[in-house]
Amino acid sequence: MTPTLTQLGNVFEVLTQGAQPHCQPKEMQARLAKIHGPMPSHLLCEQEGFDGRHHYDVLMHLPDGGMVSMSYAPPDTLPWPMRGVHRHSESQLLRVNGTTLQFSQAVAALDVVWKDTRLARKLVDMCLLQDYFARHPIQVPDAQLRDTMDAFRRTHQLFTVAQTQAWMAQEGWTQERLETVITDLAKVDCLKAQITSAQIEAHFTRHQADHAQLRVACLQVDTEDEARAIHQLIISDGISLREAAQHALTQSCADTAGALSFSVQSGSRQALAATLGCEPSQLQMGHVSAPLAGATGWRLVEVIREDAARLDQATRAAISETLFADWLAQLKRQATVDWYWGEAQYTAQAA
Repeated sequence: MTPTLTQLGNVFEVLTQGAQPHCQPKEMQARLAKIHGPMPSHLLCEQEGFDGRHHYDVLMHLPDGGMVSMSYAPPDTLPWPMRGVHRHSESQLLRVNGTTLQFSQAVAALDVVWKDTRLARKLVDMCLLQDYFARHPIQVPDAQLRDTMDAFRRTHQLFTVAQTQAWMAQEGWTQERLETVITDLAKVDCLKAQITSAQIEAHFTRHQADHAQLRVACLQVDTEDEARAIHQLIISDGISLREAAQHALTQSCADTAGALSFSVQSGSRQALAATLGCEPSQLQMGHVSAPLAGATGWRLVEVIREDAARLDQATRAAISETLFADWLAQLKRQATVDWYWGEAQYTAQAA
């Protein structure tokens, strides 16, 4: 059945009624059912994220297999062909001697970064937080904005107005962009405080050992065989990690001379475990760890000092980060994540 001019007029009338801000899809579907009769049709609906208004399209099937599409855009909205349209320049990243590099080209050239799932996780987290703030708006107090701005300037070593302006010019930032970034960071700080503040003391009580302050000796070599040879020397001779390092340097134990580095680090048990790539339980006073794989070699670690944990400002901040990461992980498990770029085996690990 081919739609008549009367039917088309009726559909147009329904579409104009559906342009009202509070017209819901079920109501539109019922209105169309009354005027279409046996003519097969489909109602398509798109909801605007910023104001919740619905945009409708009606597809009417013709006997020859063709289709008639009809929609209506009120004066204060975009017609459907313009939805999602971007300026051509918005897809451009770089221009050198008149030659333009598109964003898609840059992302393709950086496929290797997807193998570092930390980046993918950060991108997912950013998107989750944007979605959360859209659903749960947060008003940021002026004091929080000032604190966030001060922290941002300290991080980038921008201690004067002149330094800040020079940095913005170098990075191509406008005042508007700076204010937007600071506001977004402040929103996260406010949300973090809302979610974690009431849980910090209880978490500290349960995980006090993880926040003990340690001083650790770290010996790094190139290969696993070298690390195991030194570890065996420590066990058999009952010597410390520092003594084993000195022995390796003087005796060329397993040909490690020249490829060996020795350092001392301090921090909480939890933070050091994350940095060194081991479990917090592996960092015990007087204990030398088994060889640990690192990004550029293998390391042995020995705790040479341990001080009791204190619930000071630094510890509170660390616990807040842990609790917030747990909350974000739970939010992520309930989310639907669709990647449009990157290798699935790596991006899937970030979801």
